Amino acid sequence: KQALAHEVEDALVDAELDKKIRNGDKVTVDWDEAAGALTAKPEPKITNMGGFGLFGMGLAGVTLGGTQLGLALAGAVLIGIGVGYVVASVAYRYAMKKLRKKYRLPEPPKKFSGFNAGVIGGLFGAALGPWLWGMAPIHTAVPSVTLGALGLISLLAVYYTAKGALAMARWLARVVMRRGPPPPKAARRFSRWAKAGLVAAGLALGVTMGGVPYVASQPLQARLGAVVSPELKIHAMPQAFTDEVRLLMEANPVGRDVLEGLRDRGGVVRIPAMLMMVEDEGVGAHYQAMLDHVSIPFDSVKDHGWTMEEFMASPDKQRQLAREYRATLSHELRHAMQYRRSILSPGVILGRAIEFEWEAYLTDHDFVHAELLADPQADIGSEVWGYEAFLDSFDGRLKDIENSGIYKHDSRIDAPFFNDMIARRRADWPRHAAEGYLLLAQRSPARATYYLGKAAAAEAGIQN
Repeated sequence: KQALAHEVEDALVDAELDKKIRNGDKVTVDWDEAAGALTAKPEPKITNMGGFGLFGMGLAGVTLGGTQLGLALAGAVLIGIGVGYVVASVAYRYAMKKLRKKYRLPEPPKKFSGFNAGVIGGLFGAALGPWLWGMAPIHTAVPSVTLGALGLISLLAVYYTAKGALAMARWLARVVMRRGPPPPKAARRFSRWAKAGLVAAGLALGVTMGGVPYVASQPLQARLGAVVSPELKIHAMPQAFTDEVRLLMEANPVGRDVLEGLRDRGGVVRIPAMLMMVEDEGVGAHYQAMLDHVSIPFDSVKDHGWTMEEFMASPDKQRQLAREYRATLSHELRHAMQYRRSILSPGVILGRAIEFEWEAYLTDHDFVHAELLADPQADIGSEVWGYEAFLDSFDGRLKDIENSGIYKHDSRIDAPFFNDMIARRRADWPRHAAEGYLLLAQRSPARATYYLGKAAAAEAGIQN
């Protein structure tokens, strides 16, 4: 042992090595078979800076590429962070493995990563949970993960900033006091219960961050929209409006069918968030699957001569607007129902199918038809024009919808599900049209002869 100690001491007699030892750097002593003696080499100073450098390059490149592809800034940043982190981690681990093998360095102790796994599992579980339970389309997982990840990044930024500031203060104190580097910390060992607690804490944090965007969807959309797109004048509709929409749907057999399609696995009807915003010209309302919201035009309030403050403060005005938009809302809620079908159903994942619009337009037509069956004098407002246009020509109306500039980006998916639905409606249309014309004859006695003639022509299979 004494002889070996002398050999080690001889190997370390080197001015450069002595300086490194005094600075607190590690020195590796190894046996050199060719020389037949011990050799001493300074251990390579491999720090996290290499990993951070690779991470930064990956982050910058992927984020820039994502932005150029037209992704939203937040989405591009998150994609960059995710891909950059993966690339940096793989490259860093590979480099460390090669260097450890070259210099015969010991493997570092493995760290317990249950908390991180819990956070990731909780985040994605909370984002996908509403879809799995039938509460929302699968598309809503995207904003839930995006906003949840942004929240986590914000928390981590605060945590690591505080941790870095503390480390910097301790380092400055050691420099001022001329103290050497702190002794290396031994890897912490956790008991089984401590590990379970860390996993549970990670799950709780992940579920919270991933669940808040869904639970608070309506106010979040309104508040974030006011910051990101103030020109859209996004407002969350008051509860009185949503409650009236539900009552109106429940009072109509077609509306009840739509609500059934919005029922989750627990039997609860999940109506999408109701918003108001500035719409493009010609758009009466829209449904957005990614955010699971139905929006009606901002001008609908102005058209009544109300201010937004008056509308928001008056439940009566809110219920009145819901009644006026009831047929249109049945159309939009049908879209919400379409996107909650199985992801294997045609058009659900990519959307933009003209068949979706055909089904939705038939829904609001049938909604009006059901109201007229209950009361031919029902107040259906301007809906009567679209209703009669469908009666006049089933295929002509479908073609008009397809050729509309609003749906110029929608294409046919030619799926058996929709083809069969259209074929059934087309076969039954002469009977349906005749019934509709008879209802219009009762509604407008002055034009009864005109509508009775159309009813007879429809029954004979003659349409414009």
